[in-house]
Amino acid sequence: MPQQALAYEDLRLLIEGARGHYRASIVESPAGESSTPETVHWSVPGARPEKERDVRQLGGSMFDAFFSGQIRELYRASCALTGARLTGLRVKLLIDAPELCGAPWELLYDDRDHRYIGLSSKTPIVRHPKVPHAVEPLSVQPPLRVLGAIASPLDPRFPPLDLDKERALVENALAELRKAGLVELKWLTRGTWEELQQAMWQGWHAFHFCGHGDYDTEAGEGYLVFENAGGGAHRLPAAQLGLLLREQGNVRLAILNSCKGAVGGTSTSSSSVAGALMQAGIGGVVAMQNPITDQAALTFARVTYLAIASGLPLEAVVSAARVAMTLEHATPIEWWTPVLHMRSREGALFEVPESRAATRERISGIEYLGPDLDGRLEQALARRRRRKRVLLSLILAPIPVLAVLAATPVSSRNVTAAIEASGATFVLSSEREFFGDLPRLQKLTATGFSQLLLPESAFPLRPRPDEDTIVTAEAIDSGSWLALQSWILPAGTVVTWDHSLGANAGEYKLTLAAAAGRVLDVGLVHRIKLSRFRSTPEIHDYGTNSTMEVASSVALLELTLLFRHPGAVATPGFYVDSLELMRRGYNERGQPLAESTTLRARLDFGGPDTIALGATRLGLHRLHAAAIDDLRLIDRGLAFTVHGSVGGITIGANAVPFPSWLEHLIDERFLYVLVGVVAYLLTLVAVTLSWRTSHVRAQ
Repeated sequence: MPQQALAYEDLRLLIEGARGHYRASIVESPAGESSTPETVHWSVPGARPEKERDVRQLGGSMFDAFFSGQIRELYRASCALTGARLTGLRVKLLIDAPELCGAPWELLYDDRDHRYIGLSSKTPIVRHPKVPHAVEPLSVQPPLRVLGAIASPLDPRFPPLDLDKERALVENALAELRKAGLVELKWLTRGTWEELQQAMWQGWHAFHFCGHGDYDTEAGEGYLVFENAGGGAHRLPAAQLGLLLREQGNVRLAILNSCKGAVGGTSTSSSSVAGALMQAGIGGVVAMQNPITDQAALTFARVTYLAIASGLPLEAVVSAARVAMTLEHATPIEWWTPVLHMRSREGALFEVPESRAATRERISGIEYLGPDLDGRLEQALARRRRRKRVLLSLILAPIPVLAVLAATPVSSRNVTAAIEASGATFVLSSEREFFGDLPRLQKLTATGFSQLLLPESAFPLRPRPDEDTIVTAEAIDSGSWLALQSWILPAGTVVTWDHSLGANAGEYKLTLAAAAGRVLDVGLVHRIKLSRFRSTPEIHDYGTNSTMEVASSVALLELTLLFRHPGAVATPGFYVDSLELMRRGYNERGQPLAESTTLRARLDFGGPDTIALGATRLGLHRLHAAAIDDLRLIDRGLAFTVHGSVGGITIGANAVPFPSWLEHLIDERFLYVLVGVVAYLLTLVAVTLSWRTSHVRAQ
């Protein structure tokens, strides 16, 4: 069954005023009418947009100016209602201001939905001029009689057009309907006004013109270029064309595939060719508001008549032609060139009977030996050529793909490394609880904090300008100790563990780059010797439940920890975004340190590739969410295991080469590769058999 044509409901937008000051109101819509007009201040741009960005910006400014306030609310509500009813919303523009008649209304762009209204068949834009004539419907009883006129005068001012091709496109689009008796098509043998007048005596419903057109600024009227008796150019003013089409004939629809058929002056809306034809009483006119290239004009003609042949109403026909011009021609000034002027209530020209529509399905092959045998044979040969190109493409396609895979190394590899190092810097990739699992401390030194709260202090302490930001706490007997409480560190925190040069056994430096204002609690148990801001140490007995609070600042918080039993440290796993095994800082002589901190490492990447390293510089670059497991303290530093994806590996000064993607897929995804090869071979066989079948038929 053929798809039923989309029905439309009207949204009529009335725009009144002059010289940049206008009043806009909705006088009819599915959601109701405007209670009061909206005031609009807008002026027609002087230059035509040439780039897509400028086209979208102009369309957006027009939509924001004329679809504001209550108008926008009614438009949105009408779209919702028609969408629920499975109908379209026909946006009819009733423009009283003559200078706005030449504005590019087809560019209206809705920023919220990111779309041009006029490009959708569900919201076509129709210009509805006010004309003192009764509205005559466009629909006719078949056959729809179409008269075509092609004018190509011998005049250097008007370049030659590919008129024969347009004529062929129109005839091919209407071929099935002509066979069914639904459409009659006739072309004028010469493009003169005399022949047009004589043809009008026979009665035609639609007029198609292909040629040149323009606007005469001195005469203040648009015109089409016909031919004279000698084959030269003859300018036929718009009013005279309307006299021929309407008074001499009964034309209801005019399609003007010519330049500037919709362009008029700013003093009257009827000065364009389209406006004059509407004034003459024609129900619908499709014209061009910009110069149009020959290729775009051909696309417009082809899709317009194919859509008419499919039974689409005129609004949907023009929208389909605009979409085709958008897809086939990237120039942003082309697609919005067609303008639809229509006063008829509905845009349907005629209905295609279902019995005839069912017989219009394409018959495969060339077994149907009808009057169109040559055309069907050419189509079959064209299909054969296309399938041959597809077959060759399938055969050759794997060659560049395999070459790229063989030449391109993988960007990352999964790595497992067991590492012992004197220091390491991690960047946490997720929030984590720290310190709660650390053993008891003998001594703690903290620097880089913002404030300090001691058990005996009622208020936080801050160093004076002449004091150093440092606090030291030390247990003075075996029954006393310090304990770091749990601290939640956010994602992105930089944590450095380091067993510094010359450090005592069990002594480590912990550096944190966390957000300011985070509080670290340190438990103080029994007899603790405490010094703050380099003051004289004092001994305090804090009992069994006292806490010192250290608040972080924007600077690095450095903690020097002396563990009583460092071997008891065993932290749970956590995830990091980067790992650095380079010692940072300065030695006792003030020289910068750039030495390797790796003591031992066993590196496993890609399955069979395993490397055991001694005290050699190891670099794991561009880690992504790597998992750190089994972090523990050893005599000369710390040990841990890392699992994750790494973007680069360096051993000493040498980079470890990664395999190509082809090698990686064969090693790691061999089953997937095998399935892909089998699928490719089956597709190749199917396309080959299809091509051979079409080859036999074409013979």
